[in-house]
Amino acid sequence: MAVARTIPRLGVSIMIRRHPDGDFLLVKRGRPPAKGMWAFPGGKVEFGETLADAAARELREETAIDLRPTAFAHEAHVELIQRDDGGHVVSHFLLMVMQANIAADITPVAGDDADEVRFCAADDMDPDTVTPSTHERAKLAGPFKQS
Repeated sequence: MAVARTIPRLGVSIMIRRHPDGDFLLVKRGRPPAKGMWAFPGGKVEFGETLADAAARELREETAIDLRPTAFAHEAHVELIQRDDGGHVVSHFLLMVMQANIAADITPVAGDDADEVRFCAADDMDPDTVTPSTHERAKLAGPFKQS
């Protein structure tokens, strides 16, 4: 449907921090956009789905962790617009970032379009392999606070 390509898509990601170290859960994207890059789990919001439901579904599909986000992250929205070499828009997403904490004994398992999963401290994120919005949100999150 041509209309779907002319309007932004709504996406959601979930910034998960692990007790007690505060490391972030990252998935290595298996599909475009951002194929091969590390990012927070997330994806498209389906029609009729709340942001929290979409975040929980994407987290479950990509990591096998069953958890609902507790709140929106600081600076919760990100505009992701990718252009080709000619300047034409290839993809346009409005991404809402939610957050939650998990215990250290929970082990994620890569699934769906996630090639790998890992935990990583914000200072250890490589800007060349982590999506810019993920790296920026991790830095904005600041020191870990248990909830």
